[in-house]
Amino acid sequence: TCEELGKEKPELSDEVWECFKNYTWPGNIREVRNIVRRACLLTGQNGIIGKEVLPEQLTSPSVPDPAEPEEETRDFADLDLKSASMMAESKHILDTLDKVHYNKTLAAKMLNIDRKTLYSKLKMFNIKV
Repeated sequence: TCEELGKEKPELSDEVWECFKNYTWPGNIREVRNIVRRACLLTGQNGIIGKEVLPEQLTSPSVPDPAEPEEETRDFADLDLKSASMMAESKHILDTLDKVHYNKTLAAKMLNIDRKTLYSKLKMFNIKV
């Protein structure tokens, strides 16, 4: 997955292994792939996937309060511009797809792009939905 995104294969930190083991994985294999893909994109130069790049549902046993704004915890300072841009774009696409329950036509409209463009971006980021 990471190699397909043009990144070297990172290692999982012990904290991440614990999060993976403790998570109930209510989604299917698609959820696992998307989380790993996202982690690869968010991982910096050190090559170790840390807990800070995982979605909150994996790291926090409690349900977040929807009244509180979601805080972006990732520091972009250790990423080059291209990686940061790709990471932000990929995350935005994944978040939008999640909001529309993976309806690609609706996601493309919300992203204000053509559906063909969305498909090519999904292919580029190796996002399979």
